[in-house]
This record gives sequence, structure tokens and C-alpha cells, in this order.
Amino acid sequence: MNTIMGFWLGPTLWLTVRLKLPERLEENPQNADTLAAEMAVDASHLRRILNALSSAGIFERLEDGRYGPTEYSRMLRSDHPSGIAQLIDTSLGGQNFLAWSSLEEAVRSGGSAFDIQHGMDWLQYLDRNPERRDIFATAMTATTRATEQAVLSHHDFGQFEQVVDIGGSHASLVGRLLEQYPHARGIVFDLPDTVESGRKTWQQASFADRLTAVGGDFFKAVPEGDLYLLKLILHDWQDDDAVAILSTIRCAIRPNGRVAIIETVLPDDCAPHLGWALDIAMMVTTGGRERSLAEHTELLRRAGFEVIRCDPTPSMYSVVEARPV
Repeated sequence: MNTIMGFWLGPTLWLTVRLKLPERLEENPQNADTLAAEMAVDASHLRRILNALSSAGIFERLEDGRYGPTEYSRMLRSDHPSGIAQLIDTSLGGQNFLAWSSLEEAVRSGGSAFDIQHGMDWLQYLDRNPERRDIFATAMTATTRATEQAVLSHHDFGQFEQVVDIGGSHASLVGRLLEQYPHARGIVFDLPDTVESGRKTWQQASFADRLTAVGGDFFKAVPEGDLYLLKLILHDWQDDDAVAILSTIRCAIRPNGRVAIIETVLPDDCAPHLGWALDIAMMVTTGGRERSLAEHTELLRRAGFEVIRCDPTPSMYSVVEARPV
């Protein structure tokens, strides 16, 4: 029952973000009638939303009937560095939420629920909706900061001079790596519009003179380098497409280069792991999947690589490192 009720609460959190309720109640706790009048929404419906969220600990209902902030509501502000607001907006709102209604058809056909529901895939949708693309990029950058720190503190990348961040968006990961290794140079590689919109987030950084933004298509060609970072990239794709991406890298990688895949590595049994839920989310959104170490190894083998090691990190993600053969 808690799982079912949690699913109901998800869209309520999305509405909270969209209506900017955390910002509205941060400095000025209000009752539902006053707040509804300000926002031009139905007071009864808003009160029920606020009651449900207060019951869940998101807001606090005060003795005088007003609603005030909590530490959790502050994390839902659009300016909070965690990026949780943007993640909720991306994952639980609008087109993504509607895609779940096509899950049955996706299971029957083997396709993407998003594609079935909307007649276009997730990346096409982002390409046609720049505002949603920017929200998604902000969410991914912010919510993976802790992951990036975990990866860089538990995996040594000091031997590499030319680092290519595949699908690197706002260059969050490669930027942190360049800060840690001052001798290295980097390339953030993504779709042309994405790298251009992301450039403003790092062009004043200390490493900016060592980082180049390159737009392109990783199914066609990627820049030359001796370390390729793929953080949460391959899980967007089915196996044949993932092999195609890795094969493009295989054509460009230097002889002693390495590929570092940063993703969940599913346990061989069905032990509890957040990756199992993420796997279903990928089925719905992109048609991709999370993989076990054996499945990562097979993809890499097909593209001309062999796995050297798999390093777990304190986050839910591991680093699968491979070299060309």
C-alpha cells in the first residue's frame, strides 16, 4: 500500500515544483485561501494538496492553519543546488508521466513506452523542446555531483592526458576531473545545441582554457583521446546501439587508451538495488536498460574492448574500465 500511495504522491511533488510552492511558503507561511487567491487556483484543491504534503513531511501545517517550510521543502526549490526540483520536473511531469500509461504495450512489443505514447523518442522530444532539454541537463548535472565526487575519489584517472566526456552536457564530470588533474586536457562532446547551452556554465571556470566543447553525433564519429568517460550514457540505449557507440569510440581511441563506463552494475541475483527500479524507468523513457557486469562485458567485447576492472563507488554507480584489444 505504501508503494501505491508513493506513486500517487509523485505527481503531487511535480505540481509542488511547477507551482513553486516551496518558494512561496519559504519566507511567508500562508493559509490555503490566501495562497490560492494569490495563485488564482482552487482553494479547496490546494488545501488538500498542502495537507497531503504536510502529512508526508514536505511542508508543516501550523496551529493557526498556515503552511510553512521544512528542510525537505527547501530541497524542492528551483535554486537548490541538489537539482531535485529539476529532476522531479523531468521524471514525474508532463510527457514522461504520460509515458507510463503505455508500459503494457512496451512490454508486449519490446519498445519504448515514451515512443509508443508520443510518436517520438526521448531524445527527439528534447531536441524539439529546448526548455525541457535545459531542465533535463540541469537535473542531470546537479543530481550527479555526489556521484562524480565518489567516482573521482575512488578511481585514479591521473595517467590520462586527453579526456573525452561523451554526452557530457554541461561538462560537470570532465570539469571536476580537470580540476583534480591539472596536467590533463578535456573535450566535452554532445549534441551541438547541448554543448552550446552548456558552455556558459563552465567558460569562466579555472579549467576553461584546458576544455574544448565539440558538438556531434556519437554514432558517427568522436574526437581522439586516451580516456573516454561515459556517465549514464549506455543505459539510454538497447544493446546494438550501445555497441555502435562503443565501436565509434574504438575507431578514435589511442592505442593505450581506456573507456570508463559509469553506470549501475546490477547484481547477478535479485538482491535489493536501486538499479532495478532505474531499469524500469529506462524501459519507459528511452527504451534502454541497466546491466550486470557480464552484460557490460559482452557489449565491450562486441565493440573490441576487454574489461580490466569494475570498481564500486559509495554511490549507486560503479566504474567499468576497459581497454582496446
